[in-house]
Amino acid sequence: MASFSSRGPTSDWIKPDITAPGVQVLAGTTPQPDQTTADNGPPGNLYMAIAGTSMSSPHAAGVSLLVKAAHPTWTPEEIKSALMTSAVQTVVKEDGVTPATPFDDGAGSIRADRAVNPTLVFNETYANFVAAGTDSLHRVDLNIPSIDATTMPGSITTKRTAINVSGHQQNLDVQITAPAGVTITVGNNNHALHIADGDTLTFPITIDARDVANGQYFGSIRLVPRNGSNPVYMPVAFVKTQGTATLTNACTPATIPASKGGSASHCTVSTSNLGASASNVSITVQPAEKGKALSYKNITLPGSVIGSGDGVQWSGTLTPALPPAINSIANITGGGPAGGYLPLSLFGIAPIAGVGDDTITNFNTPTFFFGGEPYTRVGVVSNGYLVIGGGTAADVNFFPQTFPNAARPNNVIAPFWTDLNPAAASGGAIRIGTLTDGSSTWIVVDWAAVKNFSNATTHTGEIWLRVASGGAGTGPSSEQSTISYGAANAAAGDPGSAINWGAENRTGTSGVNLSPAPADNTEYRVNTTAPVAGGVVTISFDVFSKLAATYHSVASMTSSTVPGVTQVSQAITVTP
Repeated sequence: MASFSSRGPTSDWIKPDITAPGVQVLAGTTPQPDQTTADNGPPGNLYMAIAGTSMSSPHAAGVSLLVKAAHPTWTPEEIKSALMTSAVQTVVKEDGVTPATPFDDGAGSIRADRAVNPTLVFNETYANFVAAGTDSLHRVDLNIPSIDATTMPGSITTKRTAINVSGHQQNLDVQITAPAGVTITVGNNNHALHIADGDTLTFPITIDARDVANGQYFGSIRLVPRNGSNPVYMPVAFVKTQGTATLTNACTPATIPASKGGSASHCTVSTSNLGASASNVSITVQPAEKGKALSYKNITLPGSVIGSGDGVQWSGTLTPALPPAINSIANITGGGPAGGYLPLSLFGIAPIAGVGDDTITNFNTPTFFFGGEPYTRVGVVSNGYLVIGGGTAADVNFFPQTFPNAARPNNVIAPFWTDLNPAAASGGAIRIGTLTDGSSTWIVVDWAAVKNFSNATTHTGEIWLRVASGGAGTGPSSEQSTISYGAANAAAGDPGSAINWGAENRTGTSGVNLSPAPADNTEYRVNTTAPVAGGVVTISFDVFSKLAATYHSVASMTSSTVPGVTQVSQAITVTP
């Protein structure tokens, strides 16, 4: 991979989808002197070696056209899946040795000869893509040839529907690559898949990672035809982490003597709702081992026994959490991610298209945290503020609020909320992009020299939101929100409006206003407190066994607000 190549993920999907040649590509160039720069070499040349997206993208577009020519009735999704499933996985990172991850190259390196003759393709509808924009719980189920579970609390099951376009009946062997401690199961326990020519096949895919630590993981699914047709490759990514409805499961002591109930391990299972909406929850606690390995007794309310001591169960609704709070906005000048204001224009990032007077533009983003809560969307408002989680026209106001304020918009970070008009001639520009230093990645929203509506006063500043990038930085601890100001009269609002600077929580019940007005070239960190759990249910019980062995008492929870099954396993050793 080229060192300058953009990396994923984007929101709840693996990005990029695929990679193509983009370094030292022989390409046409203009010979006109006035159309060249020093970077392009001397004038008069018809060809040059070029690198970048402008070279990689035409490869993908050209191969797509070849696939379309070979299969005129295929949809864009079928064409894209042909490129992805037929790719090769030989790409390495910049060091030339380390294998690339799906966030580097997606499904791999494009191959035109294989893409025009794939074995399977996947199709999805426009309507389902639109619906997924507001349904984060089921985005993983979109019928695309990749899987990205950004909240995977223990195990998750999705499905895919494949179309056999090979011209032959196919018997495909399932080959899985999974991290240690993780199982990925396709269909019936990874047995071969059988698809008649021209038919479709829907098969489940289950990822089980209950026993691994929190963090970012990668895997893959390869379906290999027995008749020599092109293999079908699907990249897999997931973040092991609990969702907004959390689960704990602990027993003390973890070692007990065998008995008929006299000696037991004393256990507690608990669930809490940290989300903004009520959560319908069902919990079971049972042994992972088959047979009556463990017995459960002395179960406290609201729990109840399963069978005759076979486990513990509870179902009910957890009330929403109390919202997070904005604690302070601290001056950290020089201590921001880049040590100060850094124009996105320096990185070739184009202004956001369609921005005008009083507009909001929503963007899906990699997961980041604000107020201890995860988000994958932001709304960029032309009037100098950001709506965390995205918004609508109802969240656009040219007259600033004083924080906190229950009226919309809420969940706001405002470098300079006033009546701005970037649509005016020389009205400045608003940009959004991601930047990384190799360790952390930030979503950056940059208002560059954006004019007031009524006069020529301009405002320059940007918001940095740290991405939850995996490992120790996966959960709420990754949160970091910074405002960095440039040199552009930040204190002078539009004379027909007003101006305010600050931040507010999602309910408009907590907020901080900057005072005095922020000076040019200063930086501020927004400090928040995580939400306080709403509904909490705790159940105590005892566990014992008559037979010596090591068992696993597994608490499993399904929730209306968390994808998959949240699972926490407690090992219990029974001695003779």
